[in-house]
Amino acid sequence: MGFGGLKEDGMTPDYVLFDHSRDIADQIAEWLAEAADTLAALPATGTRPSTHCVKWPDVVFDPEDLDWFRELEAFMPPPTAEQIRRMDIALGWLSLIDASQIRLRRVINMRLIVHPVSGRNRWGWEKIATKMGISEPTAKRWHRLGCEAIGKKIMTR
Repeated sequence: MGFGGLKEDGMTPDYVLFDHSRDIADQIAEWLAEAADTLAALPATGTRPSTHCVKWPDVVFDPEDLDWFRELEAFMPPPTAEQIRRMDIALGWLSLIDASQIRLRRVINMRLIVHPVSGRNRWGWEKIATKMGISEPTAKRWHRLGCEAIGKKIMTR
């Protein structure tokens, strides 16, 4: 296995190694949770038109004001290149879930939405269950089944 190449499935880099003494679905879930945190920590630059410009002067704060702002700005630190690389890999796995199992993909996608300040999932299990019209244990089971489906596809390719 060379560093940076792709496995036969064309989606999973060969440096993605799983601990075969642990459950693959658990490891997939961990990768997806990390991907969600990384996605939330990405800077939101380039979301506005570049032609839009405000001509207000720069504001110079007193040192006391700056300390107050630092207390409020508890954003997650920007992700490293390695974290972004792992996020790209994990998010690419979502396409491995068959179209016939779209409910599993939807539950996983909802769990990928993380608040950038608190780091908490915006879609808790109860909220997912209500949205999907299922019970909370069923939502958790679907998430698990989705991770298992991804794991099976990765391991068989």
